[in-house]
Amino acid sequence: MSHKPWLVSVFLVILAAPNAPDSRAQMRGAGRETLQGLTEVALLLRTTPERMGEPDQPRLPADIEQKLQKVGVRVVRGVGKPILFFQVKTAKNDKGFLAYSVELELLQIATLKRPPDMVTFASTWSEARTGITDAANSHVVNETMDSILDNFIADYLVANPKRTGEIKR
Repeated sequence: MSHKPWLVSVFLVILAAPNAPDSRAQMRGAGRETLQGLTEVALLLRTTPERMGEPDQPRLPADIEQKLQKVGVRVVRGVGKPILFFQVKTAKNDKGFLAYSVELELLQIATLKRPPDMVTFASTWSEARTGITDAANSHVVNETMDSILDNFIADYLVANPKRTGEIKR
């Protein structure tokens, strides 16, 4: 039973993370200018295998695609396109708790200053959240996904004000 204090500490850290001073908003704001002129992305959704087949599994790519298309961002397939990467991880314990981590990241092609001819993918916008909830409230994972995607869209519209008038309802 000596491992219990360690386990309690881990749970407290995870619980405190969403309530800690939020540096994510600053990272989001700093990445806004990299969203200017963005018209298309390749969508990559990765989730833990145990979430598949659950009644409240993470959002389907079609749901995410529909929200993006409403603001003028096409979801395409192809090499060399900016990648909108959604990663959802969950883990249940035998006590009925569900720990989750949701991350949305935009990866775009970037040229490094050193060496100047090196081109790579770089994260230009990201937001991540973690939490613990009762397993019966697993809908919180989808709500977190929606909230993070809404933040991305809000930043996109700030960076592309002409698009605001073009939103398809």
